[in-house]
Amino acid sequence: MKRPQIKKRLSILYLVIFAVLAFFFFTNDFGLLDLRKTSVVIGVGLDVEEEEVVLTAQLAVPQPAENGENTKFNVVTGRGSTVAAALNEVNVKTGFYPKLVFCKLIVLGESCFSEDIKDLLDYFYRNEYTGLTLNVAACEGKASELIAQQFPCGNSATDVIDKLLSSEAQASGNVAAANVKDIGEKLFAKSEACYMPYLENGVLDENGGQGGEGGESGGSGGGGGAGQQCEESELTCNKCAVFSKGYFKGVLPVEQTFALNLIFSDVKHAFVESGKEEEVKILGLRSCKGGVDLKIENGEPQVTFKFKATAKIQDGGEGFSPEEAKKAAVKREVLKEGEEKIQKLFESLFEKVQTLDCDVLGLKTQLYKNFHKKYEQYSEGLLDNVNVNFEIKLKSNA
Repeated sequence: MKRPQIKKRLSILYLVIFAVLAFFFFTNDFGLLDLRKTSVVIGVGLDVEEEEVVLTAQLAVPQPAENGENTKFNVVTGRGSTVAAALNEVNVKTGFYPKLVFCKLIVLGESCFSEDIKDLLDYFYRNEYTGLTLNVAACEGKASELIAQQFPCGNSATDVIDKLLSSEAQASGNVAAANVKDIGEKLFAKSEACYMPYLENGVLDENGGQGGEGGESGGSGGGGGAGQQCEESELTCNKCAVFSKGYFKGVLPVEQTFALNLIFSDVKHAFVESGKEEEVKILGLRSCKGGVDLKIENGEPQVTFKFKATAKIQDGGEGFSPEEAKKAAVKREVLKEGEEKIQKLFESLFEKVQTLDCDVLGLKTQLYKNFHKKYEQYSEGLLDNVNVNFEIKLKSNA
């Protein structure tokens, strides 16, 4: 074939490819919305009232640049027998069907705790416009009130919560973050248990103290609605809610949540106490690596909590001393006290898991994967019949 003919055919081929791509581009929104004509759902709150799902959607409404504000936030509520039906009512009220392409947060209110969350989250697994990386969190009170709450500086509730669940917070072991994918994988595994961050919201009083009953779970609700004045608030998520077979089992307090994070999260920098009273020291932990292993030895299930990290003294009760500061290495006795503290955290976590009968440690899942033939023999009452061991090692970073 002559060179001019090859060039001519290649030119025709390029034109055909360009025409096909242009057709797909102009006939498919690729999940994008026309921001000039509609709003974008960035977060949703789910509550259950009178056997109906109440879905509160937070909308980001684009504004013309000349108005001085690029985005405003509104909330719209829909009700229905399912999440899909509630979203359809949002469609009726807004004039567009929310695809949730830009949605990054799902908040479950306390009323959802009596429901099977697998049913509530079912829509998000089936919908082709919803990703599996949405953060999921539980909250005290009503999710509708939290989503509608106004925060200082005009920040939306979704953005504030998204920052609390940031990778920085997870790297410090303070947040037990979970997304739709994480929860699905855990709830449909053999352990049938999952966890998610638990949001507590208290309004600061004139003295800077948090209102309510000390931030305990089971409060009456978080914050005001969209029509109230913006008031300074304190929103925390350093506890986590645990679920078994889709149903709420309880809230792990701060220290037990921290212990859970040392096992399952990618913790890069954390702090733990070493010593007692005036001799207490704060150890900074780096290069953290934790885990929990299940084995069958001598006919008995054995679970081992493992953790290792490098440590450095960050603070001490005896005050600063230039002489001590020059000593880079951490004494073995101080490291040992830190190891004992971490072991107590793991012991407390395991006792809580036993009490709640909620296998968030994934022991049954490990049993099924690694000892499949013995699963039926040991799975029943596994949490109460397993021997617990600890392998904790801290070493000085110098």
